[in-house]
Amino acid sequence: MKVLSKLQRYGLAVICCGLALPVAWPIDAPASCFLLAVMVSSLFGGLGPGLLSVTLSAIVYEHFFLWRTVPPAHEPAAFLRFTVFLIATLLTTGLLEMKRRAEEFRTRAEEDLRQAHSDLARVSRVTTMGELTASLAHEVNQPIAAAVTDANTSLRWLMRDPPDLEEARSAASRTVKDATRAAEIVSHVRQLFKKGSSPRELVDVNEVIREMTALLRSEATRHSISFRTQLAPALPPIMGDRVQLQQMLMNLMINGIEAMKDVDGQRELAVK
Repeated sequence: MKVLSKLQRYGLAVICCGLALPVAWPIDAPASCFLLAVMVSSLFGGLGPGLLSVTLSAIVYEHFFLWRTVPPAHEPAAFLRFTVFLIATLLTTGLLEMKRRAEEFRTRAEEDLRQAHSDLARVSRVTTMGELTASLAHEVNQPIAAAVTDANTSLRWLMRDPPDLEEARSAASRTVKDATRAAEIVSHVRQLFKKGSSPRELVDVNEVIREMTALLRSEATRHSISFRTQLAPALPPIMGDRVQLQQMLMNLMINGIEAMKDVDGQRELAVK
């Protein structure tokens, strides 16, 4: 819902009271029209516009309607009716303001709770990733070490007389591939630390599973746990948050590893 500005909220109170006057004029129960104006002003404007609406309604009701059909002998009854009207409008304004504040408090509480859940999930991921530091370092070191080896091989081929350009080119291509793999691992880890949500997009679930099994394979191997994946071929992509899917899958896989690491016998983590 669009939030009204302060001027618009007070203007709404004036307009509601102005509309209540011609509507109430031909009927025998004008108080209900002004009470409705007060309700609308308080509900959409808040306490200030609600009180302004009460004041304007009381002035208009007293000036145009209270004494219109009241003979002098019934003046006490008219005063009582006006007092009841005034109390009713004030109570309506107060109750609606309490309701509005309660809704605002609930909304803030829900937002704080969602933020707390998000922060707790992030702290949990950071703690988990801290425990996986050795395994992640191994995952990154593997392609880096391979890239260094391929780069040295490429240099040796180039230093031959004559240089073997084809072998050097092949070794250089492997260097690029290994360095790219290391960069992808680092990128995946950075995503898992990421706070908040990423844009929804078409996601290949099988690809996400392969990425996470590759990232956690060293951790599983450290506890003598093997991975087995059973993925449906040609699985259609889904619309979702890639990072949150990665985080969810990582949590499930780590929970499985934690549950099996002290179990005797064969240990296998299956992802289907």
